[in-house]
Amino acid sequence: MKVTMVSKSVLVKILINTLVGIGLIFIWLQFVNIKDILNTLKNVEILKIVPVLFFLFLSAVIRTFRLKIFLGSIKKIPLLDLIFLNGVATILNFFITIRGGEVAKGVYLHTEYGMPLGKALVWIFLDRFFDFLVVLGLSAILLLLIPTALSINIIIVITAIFTVGLFVTYLIVYKKDLAEKLFKFLSNLLIVNSIKIYFERIYKFF
Repeated sequence: MKVTMVSKSVLVKILINTLVGIGLIFIWLQFVNIKDILNTLKNVEILKIVPVLFFLFLSAVIRTFRLKIFLGSIKKIPLLDLIFLNGVATILNFFITIRGGEVAKGVYLHTEYGMPLGKALVWIFLDRFFDFLVVLGLSAILLLLIPTALSINIIIVITAIFTVGLFVTYLIVYKKDLAEKLFKFLSNLLIVNSIKIYFERIYKFF
């Protein structure tokens, strides 16, 4: 398999973000007592942690299946590779600022499977955007069930954003031609050319 070299600028950005992440961890260590944390962990019952670890692993597996579905129309990637990739990205997110682990995903897909880096990053962003939609949808449901002082208009707006976001995600994944036509139509309605240019670039990535 032919491996595409990553540009120096991408490597430099990853290195800088890694160093910033390590620096933030160092600063964090100045404000916490590691001994107290370790003593607290010693008092935690292992059996109570098992369900947490199970659901943590389950969420990672579900995200992996979702990413495989998203990328399925572009590239067939083994499930085990995606599980490993998600695991490494999660670890990197603790060290690299601004979700650097997601960038590392794109670099891996670019170098190992020949996906254009821009397209890989857009699909990974779409995958993470779906997490936002899930949180948004659950928030709307909870706001309807739990008494709150928030206006009903806020709940309606949240529900509307969730519905539109879910619909657009479905179009991008399963109806690319229709999604492209929709983006083109919406771009024609934009007045500011600078925004219109970036809007057109988005759908071209898919």
